[in-house]
Amino acid sequence: MNRLLYIFLLLSTGFLLSAQGSKEQPLLSPADIADLSTWKLQLPVASESGTSVKEVYPEELKKGYQDEFFYLDPDSKAVVFRSPIKGFTTPNTTYTRCELRELIDGVHETTNWGFTGTHVMTVTESVEKLPTSGRIIVAQIHSIYPNGDNGPATIKVVYDGTTKEIETRVKVEASLSAGEKKFYFSNVELGQQFEVTLKIIDGVFYAYISSEGRTKAFSYDLLGTDPNWTTYLNYFKVGCYVQDDKEDYVGEEGIVKIYALTTFHSDKSEPIALKALKIEPEEVKVEAGSILQLSPVFIPIETTEKDVRFEIVKGRDVASVDRKGNVIYCVP
Repeated sequence: MNRLLYIFLLLSTGFLLSAQGSKEQPLLSPADIADLSTWKLQLPVASESGTSVKEVYPEELKKGYQDEFFYLDPDSKAVVFRSPIKGFTTPNTTYTRCELRELIDGVHETTNWGFTGTHVMTVTESVEKLPTSGRIIVAQIHSIYPNGDNGPATIKVVYDGTTKEIETRVKVEASLSAGEKKFYFSNVELGQQFEVTLKIIDGVFYAYISSEGRTKAFSYDLLGTDPNWTTYLNYFKVGCYVQDDKEDYVGEEGIVKIYALTTFHSDKSEPIALKALKIEPEEVKVEAGSILQLSPVFIPIETTEKDVRFEIVKGRDVASVDRKGNVIYCVP
């Protein structure tokens, strides 16, 4: 009798604990969606002084701050960022924004991170409404001088509704006037969720864009291309930065939703194992005397195991390959 009673009590207690653990906490503010302790909010309205945009700092954000431009949508369990075309702007731009700006120590704008080590931001978002131009910047890595003076936007992630593409734009040199290299992720509809991961690991930039089971990875060696990037530090930005300053109708605006947001920083970079290796192009037709460039595709793209040796296994009598992957097809 005692044994049966003992087992019954265990089962009953387990059932009660399970029921209590499964109860979801109510979502009340943006701070329930993301850790906002290392972010400040920039809004498309003027501050009390009227000389700058209104900014909300981590302490107030953590307490549940929200307003008509930045608020929780409990139905979609997302943070809404609204930015009207007609509004107050930050210096050096005519475009409005409702955007989070990273404060890595939660306090100082002059405390930022450099190009060495590992620095990662991952955000899940969707673009819900577009200005007439069809474009909104939804994520950034922005550079800054150590004294706090503004630098170039190193990385911009732009949703372009005119082409239904997500563009990842990389500054090719460490200057405001430098051009951009663009990478594309296609077939993203208005309202469709997508995930963006931006990384800088020891001076090399990596991006992963994912949506509905598809993923594309991009990389660009910032320091290898221009060592002058070490002049700057960096910070992440995310939200709704509309790329339009002409109000074509009353109430024109951009709206972005964010469902999850995380960051990671380390002064170190750990070895990253190679999981798979592909060669592009996989198949191609070449003419006698022509040269074909082979390119390795590393998975993951940021692996530290990138020592590749090319070798022709079959057909050495008609072709040769050098250390850089250049294949020369000779007349047999």
